[in-house]
Amino acid sequence: MEKMLDILAWIILILTILLLRFLGNSLENIVHEKNFILIYLTIGFSISGVFLLLIYKLRPSYFIGGETRASAVLSYFFGIAALTLFAAAAFTIQTAQHQKSILTAIITDKSINARYHTPYLNILIGNKVERFQPSKREWDKISIADTLQLIVGKGRLNYYYVFSFSEEE
Repeated sequence: MEKMLDILAWIILILTILLLRFLGNSLENIVHEKNFILIYLTIGFSISGVFLLLIYKLRPSYFIGGETRASAVLSYFFGIAALTLFAAAAFTIQTAQHQKSILTAIITDKSINARYHTPYLNILIGNKVERFQPSKREWDKISIADTLQLIVGKGRLNYYYVFSFSEEE
């Protein structure tokens, strides 16, 4: 039983790393991204805590085992939280595709991450500045102070996702 729990912990950790690699950028284009991350990581940590409490109730000896066991417990704790966040993001993106609309916004700043060469835009939406990651092709066409038409969709979790950035015509 304990060996199965260790293997499951490593599977969760590997899955989390893969999702971070392939879905990490998808969080960038959720409107109010920081709020989204805070809420769904909190939910994820709560689920992690319940899961670890359940393991503790069923197998208290699982938590006695040195560094290897501690890394498995941490894999559960952080892995389940991250999986919850990525599942919420994927659900938001998937359900947002069915309710697309156009939102007008203004570019306040544009930059490129020096290390990874990732393009970013700071966009004024309403009266709040949000940071987004357009494609390099979209980023090249946009200048500071441009008015944009954002193609957005509202997901079932009540968050908007920006699908594309284009200059207002």
